Amino acid sequence: METKTRFVVDAAYCQRAADELNAILREQERAFVTRWHSSKLTGAVVKTARVAGMLLSVLGLALCAALRYFDTRSWSTQPSLWFIPVFVAFIPVFLFQPRIGRRVLEWSLGRADRRARRNAERAVRAASRLAPFEADYDLKGDLLVYSRGKAGVWRLAWSRMLGKFQPRGLAVQSASITAIFRKRSSLIPSLVILQQSPEWPASVLREIGITLESRRTA
Repeated sequence: METKTRFVVDAAYCQRAADELNAILREQERAFVTRWHSSKLTGAVVKTARVAGMLLSVLGLALCAALRYFDTRSWSTQPSLWFIPVFVAFIPVFLFQPRIGRRVLEWSLGRADRRARRNAERAVRAASRLAPFEADYDLKGDLLVYSRGKAGVWRLAWSRMLGKFQPRGLAVQSASITAIFRKRSSLIPSLVILQQSPEWPASVLREIGITLESRRTA
């Protein structure tokens, strides 16, 4: 197995990498939102809150109407007249909660998509600002060293021990990048590796024992 790779990164490459990473992060984000909305605990809490809200709204409306209708000023403070339309407004809210829940899910997925795009652009921002440059990856044991070279000047970008991702980590590959997550359900990658082709990162990750998935992002 080769322990080193070097290639040129230009602006067009950075844009492709950002788009591919966005697709990967979007899938992670949407999976999290879907799991949360479809979990049994969330469903039980929502149903309980819906029933309780309906009962409290009906009882509150009945109590306010009764106290306003009968002269109770001699033994009880009468509620404000505004309580009645408030309780009336709450009844359809709880009645149509499933439809509102679907709208909330759609809104959550939209936010997830925007979050994925921001995180993807942030992950490749340094490379985009420096492009064009040479990217150099050097594997030393399970230590991956990433350096950037421009106009004959080389600087260390980062170095990471890959072995710490072996127990629960997940690496997701597309054509231009490999994103390594600390665990399968993570939303933000701990490491993003730029690549000229998927073969070199794949061989490195297989050698170390990190779970690897390939995803089409087109």
